[in-house]
Amino acid sequence: MTDFNCPYVDYPVIEEIDFDRTYELFQRLALFDDIFLLMQAQDIAVLDPFLTQQEYALLEELLDIERTPTESAMFVSALSRMWIFSLYEVLRTWRQRIRILLDSKSKGTLQRFIDRAEKDSGNTAAYIQAEQAGRVREDVEFANLLEEHKAALEQVYRCTETLRICLAKQEKKGDREMKSIPRRSGYGRINPHCGAIDFEVLERDGSIDYVNRRVLAEMLRAVRL
Repeated sequence: MTDFNCPYVDYPVIEEIDFDRTYELFQRLALFDDIFLLMQAQDIAVLDPFLTQQEYALLEELLDIERTPTESAMFVSALSRMWIFSLYEVLRTWRQRIRILLDSKSKGTLQRFIDRAEKDSGNTAAYIQAEQAGRVREDVEFANLLEEHKAALEQVYRCTETLRICLAKQEKKGDREMKSIPRRSGYGRINPHCGAIDFEVLERDGSIDYVNRRVLAEMLRAVRL
């Protein structure tokens, strides 16, 4: 396991992957009864099988021509980055909402949050979030469930966050003063087992590791609630 909590995973062949598990996971997560939040998760779930097929096709092309298929690799790399960024954003938004709700509950300000949302008449998103806040206020078990679900996806989030920082910000996680500059942010190579793009990541101790999109997808499918 790497120092940013991203495990090494086995890559099941595409015929054995239960792609439905990704969307089903998000459907079961607390707060994803918000249709707009679920739409973001749906994008991730819909693109996953397509990207997986493209990754295996890339590997097959590599083995066939015995050299890097540049255009195909660039296409898969670009889509992989966008998928990773999308996953990060939906998890970040979800975790932020949990933090706001639980902080408001602990401070006794949930009603203020609800009142503000309810004043925004005609705003479906505000109405949904007001209902969720009301449930947190009234239902202790639901508040506990938020904590449990957040913990269940902690490892997925931390791995996604670290990879996103390297790809999008070209930094090492936790190094805001840029004391260590990644050598090749965004550099990737084709994974010989699944065809996903292994991106180079600079770890906290200065060592180099490689992580791909498929790892994140398998981590999501492995989550049990």
